[in-house]
Amino acid sequence: MILIKENLFHLIEDDTPSQPDEKYIKKDRQVRAIINICIEDSQIIHIKYETTAKATWNKLKAIHERSNLSSKLLLLGKLYATKMSEDGNMNEHIAQMLELIDKLKAVGEEIKYDHIAALLLVPVPKSYESLITGSRS
Repeated sequence: MILIKENLFHLIEDDTPSQPDEKYIKKDRQVRAIINICIEDSQIIHIKYETTAKATWNKLKAIHERSNLSSKLLLLGKLYATKMSEDGNMNEHIAQMLELIDKLKAVGEEIKYDHIAALLLVPVPKSYESLITGSRS
């Protein structure tokens, strides 16, 4: 979002010019600095030898996209296994489910609205039966 806001996203999308001018080099350094600030320290090892913003971005992308399938499966498993206990808090349950759904969206897995409704209502305790019955009418 920062790169888009600062109108710098094209530096990681477009090919690097074969003869970049000083203005381009300055913006490229700025993008690399932003990326370095935004990532965890443990990720710097992967990009410390990259010389352009695009190469830096592509390296991080390659490393993290490999784990997308396993991330999706783990998050889907958590989502479908989440149940609200009898003494649980409905607001906390909904927040937990929506957080998992947001994480799934972040890794490219879109959950349909009717599935979200079912996932929110099905795993609640019997004491919420009137809520579930009311939502079906």
